[in-house]
Amino acid sequence: MSLTMVNSLLIGVPKVHINKLQMVQNMAIRCLHNLNKYDHITSYISSEHWLTVDKRIKLKLMLIIYKCLNNQGPKYLNEMLMKDFNTIHNLRSNSDTLRLVVPRTTSTS
Repeated sequence: MSLTMVNSLLIGVPKVHINKLQMVQNMAIRCLHNLNKYDHITSYISSEHWLTVDKRIKLKLMLIIYKCLNNQGPKYLNEMLMKDFNTIHNLRSNSDTLRLVVPRTTSTS
């Protein structure tokens, strides 16, 4: 399993757990730049070209989807996505557009 796939496993993880990962990333920035606990780190994160944890998770998911749509992803994911394609022919402007169908789900909280 590639690193991209492992990062995408964090989709849907509760925010409280993502925040813990973000704190680890923040501490890493502080260690790299020898910053104090209360120093602002936003500019340091951007100078290192790092994404925040939640943005990185979304990026990795979009990367997997992009690869699958271009037949570069894992075979089992390519096959799953190809089943869920829906071609929309309502308008001339989007006659050849492929769209993914988002399955309906019910949540129990």
